[in-house]
Amino acid sequence: MLRERVISAITGGTVFLALVYIGKTCALFLSLVLLAAGVYEIATMSRFNPQEKLLSIILALIAFYFMINGAPLYAFIVLLPAITFGRLEANKKLLVFFFMFYVAYAMNLLYIYASPSQTLFPIIYLLVITWSNDTIAYFAGLSFGKHKLVARISPGKTVEGTIAGILGGTVIYYALKSYLNGGIVPSGILINGALLSAAAVLGDLFESYFKRCFGVKDSGKILPGHGGILDRFDSLMMVLIVSTLIKKIGGF
Repeated sequence: MLRERVISAITGGTVFLALVYIGKTCALFLSLVLLAAGVYEIATMSRFNPQEKLLSIILALIAFYFMINGAPLYAFIVLLPAITFGRLEANKKLLVFFFMFYVAYAMNLLYIYASPSQTLFPIIYLLVITWSNDTIAYFAGLSFGKHKLVARISPGKTVEGTIAGILGGTVIYYALKSYLNGGIVPSGILINGALLSAAAVLGDLFESYFKRCFGVKDSGKILPGHGGILDRFDSLMMVLIVSTLIKKIGGF
């Protein structure tokens, strides 16, 4: 399990960065593929029929188009028909709709951050803090984790592992920022790092909550050792959103 997890992470990370580095078109392609796969996993967990799964993907891709063109309200409206899909209780229909919009918005941000016009630095910062948080939390939890964080939502996540992940991710983020900026680090960078590390945990818990609501362990099986696309990118999606909020209020 651990060997598959490591191989999958290294391979996926290499392909991800390679596609981003190649150019804007590849960054767009990557975002669209991840969005389509993520929405397919949502539809599958929600037990949509084949036609509803296809329509969900089409609606999400159209919503993505509106988002990258600065029209999130239209994206919201386009996704509304998804509320009628599946034989679900009203609260679960709303959860599915919100999660689809959340994933579409996050992939829109991924495209923006991964665009070569932004340079590779922004996306590298976010990938490093996300993956370092996840890795440190995983091994710290295995080594000395004793107290469950939220057992009902994420049975494997411990308080000790979570704290170690947030602290480790923050330190690594600070060190990378310092190195790539020639030792010049903006004030409050540690706070930004802590917020982004905490966002990674929140993203993981949010996706875990969705899975628990539908009684599944993994969102899919495409990535050995990780599960599905959403299982691998759950933390990054929330980090992208929180980093955008920080940027808007002048955090970095």
